[in-house]
Amino acid sequence: MIAAVRQSCQRLWNSISFRLTLNYGLLAILTTLTLVIFIYFQVMDALRTQYYRQINTSAQRLTVVFEEGGRAELIKAIELTLSDRIDSEREVYLLLDENSHKLAGNLDALPAIPANGTGIFETSTIQNGESTTGHLTIRHLPDGQTLLAGHDLSEIGDITALILPDQTVILLSRSNRLFKSRIPG
Repeated sequence: MIAAVRQSCQRLWNSISFRLTLNYGLLAILTTLTLVIFIYFQVMDALRTQYYRQINTSAQRLTVVFEEGGRAELIKAIELTLSDRIDSEREVYLLLDENSHKLAGNLDALPAIPANGTGIFETSTIQNGESTTGHLTIRHLPDGQTLLAGHDLSEIGDITALILPDQTVILLSRSNRLFKSRIPG
């Protein structure tokens, strides 16, 4: 029995059409996989760039509100931003006074800030009692207050979870269809 299976496999492997089908099938799989990976990284890069732009715009807008209206107006602007229900579950804000006491925002505490503390950085946060990871920027206001603005990264994780399994299923089904169409009989 084993000898018959071995002989059948040997005949199949010696078949030029089988080897061509196998080579082209592997080429199609690798090409599709490369394309999926390229598209994935392009989408994720575009999403991160959009997040960075939104974070910088939000921080600049809130800094201008502070410069024009002071602490009270800044607190109102943060509360309004978080209550408008437009991306409010993803937006992250924290306003601390000069003594590091929370004045406004949806972060429970000041997260760990990298040593350079400039630009946009990724850090773990506690937002409304839940531990999350986010991209944040920090602005030190003239009167000693600290403003943190950013975005929760859960949406990027959700998009990743949606893209990769679907693309894997598509890749496997196409390679299976290609392989089956090339085998005679």
